[in-house]
Amino acid sequence: MPISSSRQFFIAHPELQQTITTDANTVCSIDANTPIPIVLHYLAVHSQVADLTEHLSRVPQGPPTAVARTSLSDVYRITLTDSTQVAIKCLRQHDPKHVKRTARELSIWSKLKHRNVLELLGVGVFQGCLAMVSPWMVYGSVNSVLKKWPNTKRLPLVAHAIDFIHAEEVIHGDIKGDNLVMDKDGTLKLADFGLAIMDEAVLRFSHTDPGGGTSRWMAPELYGEDPRRSREADVYAMGMTMLEIITGDVPFREIKAGHAVGWAVARERRIPEVPELAADGASGLDTMVHSLLKWCWRYDPNQRPSARMVVSLLEPLIQG
Repeated sequence: MPISSSRQFFIAHPELQQTITTDANTVCSIDANTPIPIVLHYLAVHSQVADLTEHLSRVPQGPPTAVARTSLSDVYRITLTDSTQVAIKCLRQHDPKHVKRTARELSIWSKLKHRNVLELLGVGVFQGCLAMVSPWMVYGSVNSVLKKWPNTKRLPLVAHAIDFIHAEEVIHGDIKGDNLVMDKDGTLKLADFGLAIMDEAVLRFSHTDPGGGTSRWMAPELYGEDPRRSREADVYAMGMTMLEIITGDVPFREIKAGHAVGWAVARERRIPEVPELAADGASGLDTMVHSLLKWCWRYDPNQRPSARMVVSLLEPLIQG
């Protein structure tokens, strides 16, 4: 049968309703074989994620055009019947492993409520694909506006988001400019929790590789034999992302091949080139920020600052 909302699924299969717990305090397990409607049901019960399938079904049909693509998903800009514009991230492939990863991302994302974290409105099925629904961000990723409006006052906003998720026992795992979006008011919001990990209380997921990330933002320890995402690796990537915001360019821009960055970082212990301070301070990079970036990039993860420390050091940029 076509993928449907959890409500429609249980109407069609009433015998399964008795086997699915509705107790929010009961630990439930999701693996690659869990049917999508049951995944939606679990997310609704245990993570309070709204199943918006029936709302999405009322959107005027027609071949939508993706505004962004990744290796696994397409992102669409959709106007709902109440004229609200939303972004719908659709899982393109129906590989069960990808469904499980998306369910994990949704479970973690749903717990994060902060002005610098992109809001999750709900989940559903859109044109036959598992989809995540979030507010439409007018300016897209921060990279699309950096060259127009470079501003070091945005740096504390990045640190605030990372400090918040770390306090919530969440490790992002893929912090970079492409995963920061900007709303119409110019507020930065952290997005894409596809590699995030946390200690789930009531939803358990079968084993997933704990490594990963994007090469130019990855800490040196993530290139080792036993890579583990960590707060310290997030702080390293946060420093790289701050460099993006300052320069409007990717880290290690002088290294053309992304795979070569791993050798430079892990073997040669290189850090990116940082803009020189202008005599009149026009570069916007004062001595404190310059030193802070290098602190975030320490080779030894135990020598890096916490996100909370970065927030406290950057706060004067907002007030100044």
